[in-house]
Amino acid sequence: MRVLVTGASGFVGAHLEPLLRSARHDVTTLSRDGDVDFRIDVADATAVRRAVRDARPDGIVHLAAIAFVPDAERDAEGARAVNVDGTRNVLDAAHEVGARVVFASTGAVYGDGGADEGAGPPFVEDAPLAPRGVYAETKVEGEKECLRVGSRQFVVRVRAFNHTGPGQAESYVCSGFAKQIAAAALGLGDPVMSVGDLTAERDFSDVRDIVRAYVLALERGQAGSVYNACSGSPTRIGSLLDQLIEMGGVAMDVRSDETLLRRREASKLWGDNRRVRLDLGWSPTISLRQSLEDVLEWWRGRLATETTVQEPFDGEPPRS
Repeated sequence: MRVLVTGASGFVGAHLEPLLRSARHDVTTLSRDGDVDFRIDVADATAVRRAVRDARPDGIVHLAAIAFVPDAERDAEGARAVNVDGTRNVLDAAHEVGARVVFASTGAVYGDGGADEGAGPPFVEDAPLAPRGVYAETKVEGEKECLRVGSRQFVVRVRAFNHTGPGQAESYVCSGFAKQIAAAALGLGDPVMSVGDLTAERDFSDVRDIVRAYVLALERGQAGSVYNACSGSPTRIGSLLDQLIEMGGVAMDVRSDETLLRRREASKLWGDNRRVRLDLGWSPTISLRQSLEDVLEWWRGRLATETTVQEPFDGEPPRS
């Protein structure tokens, strides 16, 4: 299958592209930066249409998005241009060439389940959507674009919950914790860490499992379907930190910082993955502990390679 990946230069795209190639798909990449086949912004409808016509894909995995929550909150208009208008542009271009589309949504669309009694986690795909914050709201709007065209073309939505793995930006909680711990262990910074809410519970998977879900949705999904890609279990953010500190072998002075709190996000968010298991034969294969070990090892290697003179670590603290 000829597959076009949007947002290919990002964290998830970097894991998805080689997986598609290993499955013998012919891959074309699109992103607004990086070493890709088409360097364009999905918010540019004309450029998207031209790129899709040139690529002539059989399938598109649409990853391109403003996905970091604080970035979306700081620039709601920009987030909507990419996450909503960009999705519309990709869907319309896909329709012109007859390509199926997998839309990468998010478990954040469920929010806290809204006001309905019994509507909390674990969330099934038919649960009410109650997005909190710009990022989740724009993803719901992106899903509405998918539903808008559902009668005319093949679209599958995959709601991926939190995921991590080697190469993730330090602005995300697991990677941010791991970088600071690795730096402290290597003597590149003080063992002091400022944190937000450690009581929040999230559903974490490994990015390498999540991209398998995207590939299976592309190959086996039924038009109009929606799937939760998640572990099905909650993990307390404080537990992540405890595990990473133990793995890093360094004592950290953990300090609470109210400026790092995300007050618009749900305190508990995890999903039910029975549908994706039954319909696509997908299940998580990499444990959370293994994911955390791999993220920590990735940062150890990167910091050791990049650092020629030992200087204090001055990275941005992770947000939770």
